[in-house]
Amino acid sequence: MKILVIHGDHTLKSRERFREVINNSKEKGWEIIRVSDDEKFSISERLSGRSLFASKVLYVIDDFKKITTIDLNWIKKNNDKLEGFLVVFHTGTISKTALNKFPKGYKHEEFLLPKLIWKFFDSIYPNNARQSINLLREVIKKEPEEFIFHLLARHLRDLYWVAIDPKGLQYQPWRIGKLKSQASRFKAGVLEKFIASLANLDVKVKTSQENLTQALDFVIASHLE
Repeated sequence: MKILVIHGDHTLKSRERFREVINNSKEKGWEIIRVSDDEKFSISERLSGRSLFASKVLYVIDDFKKITTIDLNWIKKNNDKLEGFLVVFHTGTISKTALNKFPKGYKHEEFLLPKLIWKFFDSIYPNNARQSINLLREVIKKEPEEFIFHLLARHLRDLYWVAIDPKGLQYQPWRIGKLKSQASRFKAGVLEKFIASLANLDVKVKTSQENLTQALDFVIASHLE
């Protein structure tokens, strides 16, 4: 069985690639079997079952976290006997240790966020509104503003989370340490208000009450000045 793993923190591009693989297979007349959607059977049972109606089969696992260690060991042991093509998707970066659990010959495509976006995230702290807004304007020249808004909301969530329960975040230690350092710059209650402002903005944008880019400038200025 041929295996392709699609992952990375640029979820917009990784998901587009994931859908592209599925759509291309459909256009070729392949049967699409969503392995992780059927809880009645284990992943190994789904992958070992042969289709009676299609000569080409694309097996789809839409979340890497659904694959257990037992599943990976089974796939690695039996891959040479399996037919078809398997595509695995993950909304994040899979570590090299985890990737090495796949059989030899597998392929993986990693989609990473540009460094400028991370620079923008790092600029989110009190008394740094001007630089943060300038970086935001640079970022949205190359990335959809709705995507950046989603990422910013997630980043603020992580900052709040790491401040109250760092053990609950499943990130690498270096990243948790970086988040802790950034979160410590905020006074009590500021992150909560920042997050609430973004939630309120989300509603207004969806109901066409606000221009997203202009409103984001205002929200950032309000909470970082």
